[in-house]
Amino acid sequence: MTDVAIPRTRLTREDYRALPEGPPYYELVRGELIEMTRPPRGHQQILRLLIRLWDTFLLGGTRGELAPEPNLYLPGIEDVYHPDLVYVAQQRRPICRGDGVHGAPDVVCEILSPSTRRKDRYVKLEDFRRAGVPHVWLIEPESPVAVEEYVLDESGSYRLQALLSTPAEWEPVAFPGWRVPLQELEAAVAPVEDPAEPAAG
Repeated sequence: MTDVAIPRTRLTREDYRALPEGPPYYELVRGELIEMTRPPRGHQQILRLLIRLWDTFLLGGTRGELAPEPNLYLPGIEDVYHPDLVYVAQQRRPICRGDGVHGAPDVVCEILSPSTRRKDRYVKLEDFRRAGVPHVWLIEPESPVAVEEYVLDESGSYRLQALLSTPAEWEPVAFPGWRVPLQELEAAVAPVEDPAEPAAG
């Protein structure tokens, strides 16, 4: 007998939206369901702190909606992603619906993990560009914590606006006046000392 390759059916957005509500949770990438796994501690700590810092800034006057891990339905892209954080400006909030964000948000933030780093950098970043997302942030949660800030230019390509690591302060282009102390993010991922262990020395 000869093995016959059976083409795998590529799922569509409609197939995705028909899935039962998780867990488990999935992204739809190139027609396949990719299960989302629990991120490591550093990733979770950075996410919690960044939400708090970002919310505090937004409450100071810059309105809009900050959505953690929404279903993101990008225009012209069949895939469905769950970025770590998405920001939609106040005047564009109608794209935020009950089942996710339907359109290109103003900012997408991805916190890199070993299992998703390649997909975030190459697959998703390209789709964000094609969909016209103006600002993308990639954050490396391992010490030293680092930020890559990409801005969509007039040619439709991403320009690396900033590449910073601790102890620098970062002022995102999308939010003039907001200074993010990377040292605080670094402190969030620092190992927790066991009080039962005697100090060295």
